[in-house]
Parts: sequence; C-alpha cells; structure tokens
Amino acid sequence: MRFRCYHCFPSGWNHSFTPGELAGVGGRRVGKRWLKCSHKHLEMDSIDRLLNTCSFRQRELRVPLIVGAIESKFGYKLPPDYRLFLENYEAFEDFIGNEYVRLWGAEEIIEVNTDYQIPIYFSNVLGIGGNGAGEFIGLEYRQSGADRVIISPLIFTDSNDHIKIGDSFFDFLLRLHKGKEWFD
Repeated sequence: MRFRCYHCFPSGWNHSFTPGELAGVGGRRVGKRWLKCSHKHLEMDSIDRLLNTCSFRQRELRVPLIVGAIESKFGYKLPPDYRLFLENYEAFEDFIGNEYVRLWGAEEIIEVNTDYQIPIYFSNVLGIGGNGAGEFIGLEYRQSGADRVIISPLIFTDSNDHIKIGDSFFDFLLRLHKGKEWFD
C-alpha cells in the first residue's frame, strides 16, 4: 500500500510513500491513504527555482568532496539549503533585488575565511560572501540551534555588530529577491 501527501498532492507533487518510506521522510499517516510529509523536498525545490530565477549558473560537476572539506575544516555541518548551493552552483556576483551580492564558490570558502581570519575573530561564523561595501555575509551557528545568516563589518569588532539578514540561506535570498534591503 502507498500513501499520498494530502498537502502536496493538490499542488502538483504526486509523490507517494510505502509505510517504511514514510518514516524516512519524517511524515506521518493521517488517514487510510493519506499522509503528511515533512515537505523538505518542497524547500529544496523552491531554493533551486529561486537560484535559477536569479541567474545563478549551475556547475557542470558537483563538488561534494570540497563541501565535506569545508565542514571538516570549520567543524560545522552546513545547512542543507546552503549545501545545495555550494554543490550545484558556481560562485555568484550580481544584484539580487536592490542589493549587490557576492557569494563565494565552494573552492573559495576555506581560503577566503582563512585570509580574512573570520574563524579567529568569530569561531561560530562561516563567511560565505560579501556585499562589496566592506561587509561580509556569514552563516552564524548559535548554541540555541537557531542558526542565521548575518552581515557584519570586515573590520572585526564583536558579534553585536552582526545583523541578521535571514533565518536560513534560502530565507536570505528570498528576502533580497522580494526587494528587502540589507538593513530592513
């Protein structure tokens, strides 16, 4: 017997799961033939669509080994949405909405973080790009588990200067795409 997600099915996602697969996707059964899945596939599909809409160039070859090296070097597991970007897309430099964004590619992350000494000043931040105006964009890992995307001056002071610009990598890109500015 296979179950369909009652939320995804009407919106065009015609996927189904066996009872064994259901546990693997974080879903739960809600009726004889219906379930509620975790919708992780929707978020990944949405970020992929947004990256393509914003003219991010896809890589010809995926780079999971480099992404693994980044995680090993800095001791953080990269969020799935950011990992999807690094493994499947090249570095990005252009405007998203009204803001200039430079996102470093997977090949640059270790070198740029080391050169700017970001891990020395902020042990819980991984630099992922910049805005061309003396500020870097970073993933801030917090003990509370509420990780976030921040923008902060490259002249390091303290973490009080970090300004949240997204609850996730996808949220950060979506905010800019919808016309939000850095300090809204």
